[in-house]
Amino acid sequence: MAKPQQVTKDGAVYWRIQIRRKKLPRPIDEYFNSKAEAQQRIDQINKALEDEAETIPGLPMENLSFGEALRRFLKDPKARRVRQPKTNRIEYKPSYLKDRKQRLEFLGRVPNRLATGKRDRTGGGLGPIELKTIKTSYLKTKLNLLENELEWSPATKSRYESALTSLFDYCTDPSRYWMDQNPVNWKRVSASNRRERKFTNEEWQRLLAAADAQDQIAKLGYLGFWLRLARWSGMRKSELLELKWSQLKLEADFGPDIVASLSLHDTKNSEPRVVFLDITTLRLIQAHEQRYRRQDNPLIFPSDNQNPTHRYSVSNAFVKARQAAGLDGLDDVYNEPLVIHSIRHTWAMEMASADGQTEADLMSAAGWKTLQTANSYIRRSSRGSANATQRTIVARRKKTKTYPDE
Repeated sequence: MAKPQQVTKDGAVYWRIQIRRKKLPRPIDEYFNSKAEAQQRIDQINKALEDEAETIPGLPMENLSFGEALRRFLKDPKARRVRQPKTNRIEYKPSYLKDRKQRLEFLGRVPNRLATGKRDRTGGGLGPIELKTIKTSYLKTKLNLLENELEWSPATKSRYESALTSLFDYCTDPSRYWMDQNPVNWKRVSASNRRERKFTNEEWQRLLAAADAQDQIAKLGYLGFWLRLARWSGMRKSELLELKWSQLKLEADFGPDIVASLSLHDTKNSEPRVVFLDITTLRLIQAHEQRYRRQDNPLIFPSDNQNPTHRYSVSNAFVKARQAAGLDGLDDVYNEPLVIHSIRHTWAMEMASADGQTEADLMSAAGWKTLQTANSYIRRSSRGSANATQRTIVARRKKTKTYPDE
């Protein structure tokens, strides 16, 4: 950049610097009262250029759309890191980055027909909207409408708000200055997404019957199999939808009841694990393979189009089956609906209630990273309470040589 030039303007003496920038028809002139101030401004611009900043501080705001800002945000490696006190920059968890990307891209496009089959009445996606026109009131209205359309839980809505906050913080950074301020400036509700409701045997059988009836007329008739595999294996929804045939392996070294396994690599906590299968589940997989395996698609649950990267839309199929089974609505005990994650929750409660299970067994089978999660299921199961009661009864017998009812 050229050195400051002394010029006379309106009868006064100033120091001028000229900034040339792409997409601008002519240089931008900035004037200062002293040469030191002008040189300080040059140093500031040079530092921004050395740091590869998207924009130069103090220059006119770049007119970006939400979609273009999101594209740059997802592409920038700096947006994948977070600075923690007294530590170096560390990477966010891959699962967090993946979820954040999916949420922001969804808000950017919001299809005309939502995953539930309902028509979008929220005005479409944020993608083409200019950043400088996005206001707090508009975002609040948008998220409230989506919350009602998609039946979001408070925790789900909070995660979308968090994703928007991270994007807008990036946009308002002084090195970019794409926005004056972050429009997500309201106090977010800290809500837990913890599920308590599980399927009863009667509810599960009704859902399976509805799913099997739906499969008879559906283009992709494997919702019933998907539900059964989810219930047996306890896999997460994303893990099931990303399963490939290459992950299936026959086993003969883990006991008489274990005949096959599924190797999971892209898990929520980024740690691989193996899910073991019995002969009944293997036969269901083999029957599914004969009918639905495609040479052009490696997924076990492919979508109904020819794109090998598109996954099966299980959410829409699940909602229809739940409605047909008469299982919509909240229960009287926990005031919760039955959702896809309720299947995994039911499996985990059954696993925790089985005799002889340890925290390590539960962590390995479910893919949990901490003992806290495993212990929470053990505490909620009746096994721990029953074992404690049994030990108390035995101790009383030894001490008093009587039974509690005598």
